[in-house]
Amino acid sequence: GIDGALELMAIVRGVMAAHALDAGGDILAFAVDALFDQLGIGDQCAGHGDHIGLAGGQDLICKERIVDAGNCNNGDMQKLFDLPYKERRPVIEGILGQGTYILAGASKSGKSLLAYQLTYHVSTGTPMWGHEVMRPGTVLYLALEDDYNRVRTRYKQMFGENPTERLEIATHSGDVEGDLIKQLVKFRRNHSDLQLVVIDTLQKVRRSGSSYSGDYETISRLKAFADRYRICLVLVHHTRKGSSDDVFDMISGSTGLMGSADGAYLLHKEDRNDLEAMLDFAGRDNAEKRFSLKRNLKTLVWELVSENDELWRKPPDEILEDLAEIVKAFDGS
Repeated sequence: GIDGALELMAIVRGVMAAHALDAGGDILAFAVDALFDQLGIGDQCAGHGDHIGLAGGQDLICKERIVDAGNCNNGDMQKLFDLPYKERRPVIEGILGQGTYILAGASKSGKSLLAYQLTYHVSTGTPMWGHEVMRPGTVLYLALEDDYNRVRTRYKQMFGENPTERLEIATHSGDVEGDLIKQLVKFRRNHSDLQLVVIDTLQKVRRSGSSYSGDYETISRLKAFADRYRICLVLVHHTRKGSSDDVFDMISGSTGLMGSADGAYLLHKEDRNDLEAMLDFAGRDNAEKRFSLKRNLKTLVWELVSENDELWRKPPDEILEDLAEIVKAFDGS
């Protein structure tokens, strides 16, 4: 009835405000889809008797799980434990999972080549570096710094004459403040088995500068899409010049990028012309990891040399260590 419709619209507006979305077209549909997912439409919510019926009674929304835009939607710990949540699943076991990730590296370091590998392996279902592809399916690669001829040449050189129809490629798109989210939603509607979207590069789809709030909002909008459809979204990005004790501080931009993403991969070398590189990973839900890689000169493919479940740590300064021992001995005398 009227009351239910008005209540539903209020909820939709709350979800749209939470995701900083503008009204209109596919964005409104995205907000409704996000609402349905958040509130668990299709779940019977055993123990809760009060529901709003939708789609001829086919789907049910439990009122106790409705987000009230006027409140902070708090709940006690027992309710939190009782709510059904879907866990994030790996896309490539031990390498890539559902969520939003930054893949950063210096200019011409080979990060786009790594993106090509990810897209090809997920779309074909072939193992990568000995790791199984757990969720093969459609992949969308936005190669926004290339043209179709270069993309074709690279895929042929890297993987030979073995094309797959599950890998979709575009060299132009909207930006985050414009039509990009609508374009991604429409693509997902036409490809229900979508597993991976790679945007190469992040800079091509944002207008705002590199402030913390701007970076955080940009990633949050993209993350809302990835989380809603439970896919992996990889954002290829650049590193800044200079060095840091924490390699992830080398990612260009503010800490808002790392703060809003689910994790980051950093591809780095000792020298630009080196064939060897390190790929470090840090994320919210997974242990830190390091992959030692070497690029095949003939195919340009990054090949695995070794992998470790712990990032490389800077060795201690021997002089400082000795001084610390002297101070410790002096204090104990």
